Amino acid sequence: MENCLFCKIIAGDNITIDKGTQGHGNALIESKGNVACRFVEWCTIKADGNIYADSVLNSVLVAKEKIVVSSKYGNVVGGEIYGMRGVIVKEAGNDAGTSTLLRSGLPREEFIRSQELAKLIKEKTAKVDEFSKHLEKFEKLRPEELNARIVSTKTKIIRSRIVLTSDIKKHSDELTILERRISENSANTFVSVSGTIFEGARIYLGSHPYIVNEAIK
Repeated sequence: MENCLFCKIIAGDNITIDKGTQGHGNALIESKGNVACRFVEWCTIKADGNIYADSVLNSVLVAKEKIVVSSKYGNVVGGEIYGMRGVIVKEAGNDAGTSTLLRSGLPREEFIRSQELAKLIKEKTAKVDEFSKHLEKFEKLRPEELNARIVSTKTKIIRSRIVLTSDIKKHSDELTILERRISENSANTFVSVSGTIFEGARIYLGSHPYIVNEAIK
């Protein structure tokens, strides 16, 4: 991959690179299975399975299963690695405090979506309550006080309330599924660093951050 303007490797099965990849920020590897290589430098790798490497430098690794960087050196410096079901490395970051992100758990987008849904439910529920109060006022009107404009307004409010109520049900169902996924995944999410994690490294378990302020063995 050295000195190429852009290189892309896509496979429907496992990918094994005997030595490693130097992507210079212009390389992408995607696999429906696992990806294994000795070193990864300035490269993006995405796998539906696991990703195995001896060392990772300034790269983005995304695996729907686990990322394992635990050889004799097993170091990750710079960039971001994300294993949905777990991350195993020997060392993370370096003495220079290079920003290094280790992430595990569900994608951040799912947590953002759950927050959006909760906000939508709250806002639409408040609107339904407001419409209900208006309808209560209409119900108190005497027949002689009703006119075409009032009847038309009442009909529009009833229809709007039905639409909002339906939306709230859909949002609630989606939120329930997301919250279940978040809860189940949180119990099985982990980041393991068996050697040293340096200042500048960050760990995210789902949406929960842990900032490393000093080197820890």
